[in-house]
Amino acid sequence: MDRVEVSLQEARADIRLKPGAPLEVKTLRTTVIRAGFTPTWIRFEAVGQVVEQDDRPLFKVSGSDQRIPLAENETLRTLRQKAAGK
Repeated sequence: MDRVEVSLQEARADIRLKPGAPLEVKTLRTTVIRAGFTPTWIRFEAVGQVVEQDDRPLFKVSGSDQRIPLAENETLRTLRQKAAGK
């Protein structure tokens, strides 16, 4: 990790990874739980592209080989339509 900021008042933690470091959601969730908190959701920002593998949508993080599985939902359908020029 490159930087961590915690706000108890906002019930939020901002964790910044070093460039090129992989995001490991399970490790992040476990770390938060061990620190005594209950994560309800995780939001992350990354640069990359949506790719398909075995008919499953994945997010390929730029500058790495990391691929994160995506849930099929309206947001993903909208991204696919924009990418197709529709």
